[in-house]
Amino acid sequence: MAGRPRDSLVFTAPEGGPDDDGNFRDRIWYPAGEAAGIRGFPPRIMRHTAASWLVIDGVPLYDVQALLGHESYRTTERYAHLAPDAHDKVVQSWARRHDAPVTHERQQGRP
Repeated sequence: MAGRPRDSLVFTAPEGGPDDDGNFRDRIWYPAGEAAGIRGFPPRIMRHTAASWLVIDGVPLYDVQALLGHESYRTTERYAHLAPDAHDKVVQSWARRHDAPVTHERQQGRP
């Protein structure tokens, strides 16, 4: 990379130019996996696992979105349930209302 522009390609296709996903998997990923004793393990699984671990460790979804390059926040939201405090506010709200009257029951004298 020395002397090359910052935006130059790191991995290129054998005929030059950008390496597409299928070409990368077939030429580099799967042979490396087989050499390591792993078969049929697509790169997207590693990507998903890494993103899941980040969210579990408390990394904000916004940061995970930026790292993964998701254009839409909704794409990253699929990991939200893994956040360690994902349901804390719900549980706290229910705890505060533990002894509160249930509002959907009919009160005496009302239909």
